[in-house]
Amino acid sequence: MFQTSIGPGGNMTGYLRPETAQGIFLNFKRLLEFNQGKLPFAAAQIGSFRNEISPRSGLIRVREFTMAEIEHFVDPKEKQHPKFGNVADLNIMLYSSKAQLSGESAQKMRLGDAVDQGVINNSVLGYFIGRIYLYLVKVGISPDKLRFRQHMENEMAHYACDEKGEFTIETEGKTFALTKDMVSVKKFQKTLHVEEIVPNVIEPSFGLGRIMYTVFEHTFQVRQGDEQRTYFTFPAIVAPYKCSVLPLSQNQEFMFVKELSDALTKNGVSHKVDDSSGSIGRRYARTDEIGVAFGITIDFDTVNRTPHTATLRDRDSMRQIRAEISELPVIIRDLANGYLTWAEVESKYPIFEGQETSK
Repeated sequence: MFQTSIGPGGNMTGYLRPETAQGIFLNFKRLLEFNQGKLPFAAAQIGSFRNEISPRSGLIRVREFTMAEIEHFVDPKEKQHPKFGNVADLNIMLYSSKAQLSGESAQKMRLGDAVDQGVINNSVLGYFIGRIYLYLVKVGISPDKLRFRQHMENEMAHYACDEKGEFTIETEGKTFALTKDMVSVKKFQKTLHVEEIVPNVIEPSFGLGRIMYTVFEHTFQVRQGDEQRTYFTFPAIVAPYKCSVLPLSQNQEFMFVKELSDALTKNGVSHKVDDSSGSIGRRYARTDEIGVAFGITIDFDTVNRTPHTATLRDRDSMRQIRAEISELPVIIRDLANGYLTWAEVESKYPIFEGQETSK
């Protein structure tokens, strides 16, 4: 544990927590009671953790980092997960300790087969591996660059041990005078059937900084044929801004910008309005650079034609469709939440080729 100084004058010595999960273990009894005294159950938390004495490798090993952890407590005799079937058919790159010892390469395996063959110890572990895989792919990590490596025996963390303790109460030689008013004795007999177990813990843990670093690496792209144009292919669900709003003119006629911005906010869509005087191509490039997933362009057709429509551009393909302004906030909301795909949007709305009016 790292030592630090606390208090108004800094005269008190304190120690930083040794790991983020300690709060969960300290509260195990309360958590078990909350779950009606039954296993399995899980607790999760996110917090900062300072425990690195030699920062290196750029942003990979930093002095303080944010950890997200799940502590899944399970009966050691009942390590089956009821939802394992949801992920059993995933094909994931696994690098077992046996393959490492024999010098073999990692290989793709169906999760269900990996559990059946003992490569993964049990279905609870298999379930969490599957869910972690789905999470990482969903936030933008390439499945082709993702593998799960099994620790070797000498790399295993040493957490488990059997320990017994005795507690005594001492009176330090003091005597107590007991009267009959202080003591009540009742004789009864009761048979108790108790099974004592030490729960096993499965701990998926995530260094959020490392995940973010990997997302940046995997989603950074260069436009084909133009090395000066770079962009991030963040999935819309994690993109800081889901869409940009780009008016072609700053003319007062473009009241649609405010109406559209209010509607996007009402639908919970984070967005960025860029009404600068640069060309539309330059503004597209600026928003692509920070990974904005979609772009709405309000042009002269929006103002001059009814019903009022605007274009919606997909960042990755740079293809555009045209739809009524009133529909766009819901379309983007559903795209950002994964309820719609861009292919489905293109099949429903006309492809935009160019505006018909110029002013």
